[in-house]
Amino acid sequence: MTHRLSVCMAIYNGAQFIEPQIRSILTQLGPQDELIAVDDGSCDNSEAIVRSFGDARIRYIRNPRNLGVVKTFERALAESTGDLVFLSDQDDIWADNKVQRTLETFTTTGAACILSDALLVDGDDISLNQTFFEWRQSRPGLVRNWLRNSFMGCTMALRRDVAMVAVPFPSAIYMHDQWLGMLATVAGKVVFLPEPLIRYRRHGGNVTTMARSSASVMLQRRFAFATCFILRLPRVLWFRLSPKSR
Repeated sequence: MTHRLSVCMAIYNGAQFIEPQIRSILTQLGPQDELIAVDDGSCDNSEAIVRSFGDARIRYIRNPRNLGVVKTFERALAESTGDLVFLSDQDDIWADNKVQRTLETFTTTGAACILSDALLVDGDDISLNQTFFEWRQSRPGLVRNWLRNSFMGCTMALRRDVAMVAVPFPSAIYMHDQWLGMLATVAGKVVFLPEPLIRYRRHGGNVTTMARSSASVMLQRRFAFATCFILRLPRVLWFRLSPKSR
């Protein structure tokens, strides 16, 4: 089966790193695929860099105002048309075989969602000698990922029908990747692929952070997430039981 791919990228003042990331993606896409680049109100020349590629596969969309990373990815997903959806940050670099290995894994496992490992690098693309899976002790599981999230959006690929069960995103959730990963766990099978298929930049200017929040903030976020998750469960379970999802 030939898949049509949608790569959903959130952009915000990413001019320093966005060009090599887009190049690493486009070289792996076919003529029928698309890169949806949603700009959350950048005030640098990110838009000019994206448009300079002159590639018909790129769909540049600009939010009317700054909505934040969660709503920006939500819009990118809603605009996607491919049957497989990859999420992408603006400042990483995809390995040359990321798409190939992900498609192979979808075929061999029948997964609803696949996450690959990521090599941590600094702003100069120098290895920090650790992968995300090692740092976060990543593995599947509902309770485990509710207590300590190890889903990282920029390493994630999902069947589009599974992703659409997750949108719209509730306004109370803190990050989209945990939301997508947890719902995908209920909707089907989630595979953690232990191969670093992106170079994950940590450069001090990242929109998302790897730092831990205070205990009180974490408890509030977990409670809000659990409430939203429970409210969405009937829709996800209906999807899983539907013959169309198989």
